[in-house]
Amino acid sequence: MDANLRDLLDERDKSLNYIEESLNNWDGSMDQALEVSETNGPYFERLESLDESLKKFSHPSIYSEEYVGKLSEIMEKHMELLESLRQNRQQVLDKMKEINKKDEIIGSYINREIESIFIDKDL
Repeated sequence: MDANLRDLLDERDKSLNYIEESLNNWDGSMDQALEVSETNGPYFERLESLDESLKKFSHPSIYSEEYVGKLSEIMEKHMELLESLRQNRQQVLDKMKEINKKDEIIGSYINREIESIFIDKDL
């Protein structure tokens, strides 16, 4: 096996392991979900570029069963994280609508017309 190929595969494995570890350590909170998503972004981009580089080689170890299995696990976990973020986003939007509705109801009870009052001193 070519040394360059081995280096690319090692780098790809390191990126996969980092992403997998960060997803496994996610505690389910939204704050950490955002952090995990942001920190994993460059690693996903790096995986894409490594895969492009690896396509130049026609070696059976490029897409091994182990790699495909690990990538599938990572994608499932990442989709769970994204779904959790979407649900949280929807909850926040619903709360904002509720608050806006309350403000609208309160505003309907308050007279918003401000009339000028002039005092006639001649009286």
